[in-house]
Amino acid sequence: MTTRILLVCLGNICRSPAAEGVLRQLAPHLALDSAGTSSWHVGEAPYPPMQQAAHARGYDLSTLRARQVIPADFAVFDLILAMDETNLADLEAIRPTGNTTPLRLFAEFATQQTATSVPDPYYTRDFDGTLDLIEDAARGLLAKLCPWFLSDPNTRAAGPENFKFSGQNSSKEFCTAPLSPSAPNPNTARASVSSPAPPHSACRRTRSLA
Repeated sequence: MTTRILLVCLGNICRSPAAEGVLRQLAPHLALDSAGTSSWHVGEAPYPPMQQAAHARGYDLSTLRARQVIPADFAVFDLILAMDETNLADLEAIRPTGNTTPLRLFAEFATQQTATSVPDPYYTRDFDGTLDLIEDAARGLLAKLCPWFLSDPNTRAAGPENFKFSGQNSSKEFCTAPLSPSAPNPNTARASVSSPAPPHSACRRTRSLA
């Protein structure tokens, strides 16, 4: 089952922490983290205007702190999502030899918008537009990753079945296994799928990854 997802942008102060905040609220059973391809803002809180726009929609980003993505992340996470094609290329450049962790563009999961990348509001200043796309992509991701997300409450309470990825950079559906009514409840099964946080977690946030 895919439970550990890393979201990556350039500085880890706008797009990726916003995506982490949105997904944390929509899917609290997942272990989520975010990072930047650069080291420019390591240790900083998300950009204040991004925090304000997110807060207006009910997302609290205040405990998040920026960090830089490292090659070891490919072994820690089940799925890594890049905010734009430059981030994607930078991530591929540090992928350890032989690693097959799926690496995808986050925006390609959007169902209401056709953007392939999430614009950086640090430059565009359109924080609400960025959040619109992030919310769209987050719901699209969960719909593909977990069909139960859009099902009736009784089915959702049963939790997701095991999921498989069809390979890195594949355009195929992520979820290939059928939903099982006997699958564990994600709220109670979370402890069984948790693993130690990555070695760089000391500079992270008050909320642990696991």
